[in-house]
Amino acid sequence: MKIETSLADELRANRDDSRKFSVIVSFEDSASVELLRHLGVEPTAVYQSIAAAAAVVTAAQIATLAAAGNVTSIELDQPAAALGPR
Repeated sequence: MKIETSLADELRANRDDSRKFSVIVSFEDSASVELLRHLGVEPTAVYQSIAAAAAVVTAAQIATLAAAGNVTSIELDQPAAALGPR
């Protein structure tokens, strides 16, 4: 599934069409980031080395991205923490 579980849960819980979600979209290649701009979305960050971009999008835009062949995953953009020493 292209839409990560926690994002799918958020989409089901929030039916407001105007609500926007902060996401990380991963692509097959770095050039595919242009798909966001074709949807009228300006990425908030572009990660060339991992072919991904951060963006703020609506549920409808998430559905369009998920249907695109060059999108590999869409997940909530949330803080990540490194594991401490063992």
